[in-house]
Amino acid sequence: VNTRFTMDIWGFAAGEHIGFWLNDINGPLAGTRQTYDIGPSGSASDLWFYPHEFDLGSGLYSWVFEGTQTHHQSILYFKVIE
Repeated sequence: VNTRFTMDIWGFAAGEHIGFWLNDINGPLAGTRQTYDIGPSGSASDLWFYPHEFDLGSGLYSWVFEGTQTHHQSILYFKVIE
């Protein structure tokens, strides 16, 4: 299935760098090696990914986005059902 997930994140400081990673119940599956500049608004819209690119089986997952300056986190939970 080629389901596309889209995400909006906010609450970060303007120009803050953020890191992000994908988790399952056992911990991180994938993450950034570098940080991403969130931009002047402190938010980002229409971030997307395809779960099948990570070979995700049925289960509960989360994307965690964390600011390097404020340590603010935006956490998005989703469930894959096969």
